[in-house]
Amino acid sequence: MFSAQHFSTGPGFHHTIAVGDLDGDDVPDVAIPDSQTPAVTVLRGLGDGTLAAYAKWPTFTEPQDVVIADLTGDGLADLATADYTSGGVTLLRGLGSGAFAPRELLAAGSGLIALIAVVILVKLAPSFR
Repeated sequence: MFSAQHFSTGPGFHHTIAVGDLDGDDVPDVAIPDSQTPAVTVLRGLGDGTLAAYAKWPTFTEPQDVVIADLTGDGLADLATADYTSGGVTLLRGLGSGAFAPRELLAAGSGLIALIAVVILVKLAPSFR
């Protein structure tokens, strides 16, 4: 039987969470958008059911949702947040170690509250390669 464990995510207002491997160790990590800071709080999984102390990665204004996916096609997990008032999506390119490159704003309009990451695999015919 498991018992509940509580992990600090720091001050702020947290809407959603995403779970995925951010550092390539095959252990799930947790990302949580914080609309007050504004930042994404990341808690790296330690492999024993516990999480490391949190780290915050700056986003643009009012992140409402976060996704973990390889959004840049480099084989590394990235973070993206739906930013309510910034006019777009914050992209944090994963560096493979659990760290991220400086934030980038992808224009998408204001009022974003949710994101969905979809990976589409396309197999091209030999004549199109």
